[in-house]
Parts: sequence; C-alpha cells; structure tokens
Amino acid sequence: MFVDIEGLEYAVFVEGPVVPNSIKLLAMEMHNQAYKPGQRAAIYNVLATQGFTSTDIGTRNEQDHVLFSRA
Repeated sequence: MFVDIEGLEYAVFVEGPVVPNSIKLLAMEMHNQAYKPGQRAAIYNVLATQGFTSTDIGTRNEQDHVLFSRA
C-alpha cells in the first residue's frame, strides 16, 4: 500500500485502527514538517508493535520515503 496523506500519518496509524494483517508492505511519504515533537517516533513505534520493520528509501523535497514491511 502506498501512503501519501499529506501529514495525516499520525492520525491514521496512531489514532486510527490497526493495519489489517493482509497488508504486508507500506510505502509511506513522511511529511516531517507536519508532525509535532514525538509524532514521527510514535508512528514507527505503533507500526513496530504490529510487526512492521522500517527501511528508509530516500528523501525528496524534504519528505522522507520509508518502506514498512512485515512477514
């Protein structure tokens, strides 16, 4: 699943429901300027508790691209 939701990643992945088990890959554009302190880490932590590991795949226009994957 490709995620480019313009800074709403925290609301979707931390405050929203658990990612369905059928989703094994999330390619996410991280909108760093939209996060309050600690929100980016919270996104990573919540996804880690759901079995995802992260791999940084690049930066473009000051936005980081991250691949989250799980078995």
